[in-house]
Amino acid sequence: MPFAFQNDLKSFGERSEFVLAKFSSAFRNRNRVQLRVLALIPGYKKFSTQINEGLIQKRNDSHAGNQAPRTFRRLVHLLQMSAGHKTRVAMVLMPIQPPRRHEIDVQELTILQAYGVKIIDMRDLPWIEAEHFRDSIHLTKKGGSRLTQDLAPHLAEILN
Repeated sequence: MPFAFQNDLKSFGERSEFVLAKFSSAFRNRNRVQLRVLALIPGYKKFSTQINEGLIQKRNDSHAGNQAPRTFRRLVHLLQMSAGHKTRVAMVLMPIQPPRRHEIDVQELTILQAYGVKIIDMRDLPWIEAEHFRDSIHLTKKGGSRLTQDLAPHLAEILN
């Protein structure tokens, strides 16, 4: 926890939220409840899809060099800590609603490979269709269930 407070959780609000989430399951699950309530609002799904599409476009623009270069200092620190504790790490590349597809940053891929991270690419599952998404990036219960079935053998391979 001290590392998180020193490097990631700098404000009182961020630290309070972290502590509350650590000790309160109701607080920890507030996002799930919030999504269920928001789903009752007419037009919310369409609005959230538009917001998510804008964020995806912004990320794609940053990969095209339209913003400051990305650094992976925190990723490297996480991987160093994991290696120090002999903890295996996997990176799961998740699907987004077709026909979109996100690309992994070359620098990020190089770092992951250098630390022996198992990369599990779930972006191009043959069965995945628009109906498996609640919005442009979040899977429905059916889509999540199916993805979990496809992901499980990859994780079992890592754990054995």
